[in-house]
Amino acid sequence: CPEPVSLAEADSTWQLLRYLTLRQGPLASNLAEAGGFVRTQPGYAAPDLQFHFVPGYFRNHGFDQFDG
Repeated sequence: CPEPVSLAEADSTWQLLRYLTLRQGPLASNLAEAGGFVRTQPGYAAPDLQFHFVPGYFRNHGFDQFDG
């Protein structure tokens, strides 16, 4: 990727306009970018644990913002 990738500016007016006009950018994401299911015991017929991977960061429960 030739440019840095960050969610630091996702709440900017530019990103809102980009989403409203082009349906692109970080606001177009559902935030659950990847996931998976696993069995915690070999004998289980189906997976019983689900993972969600999100492109986000949390500090002070999301109340503080920082660059990057």
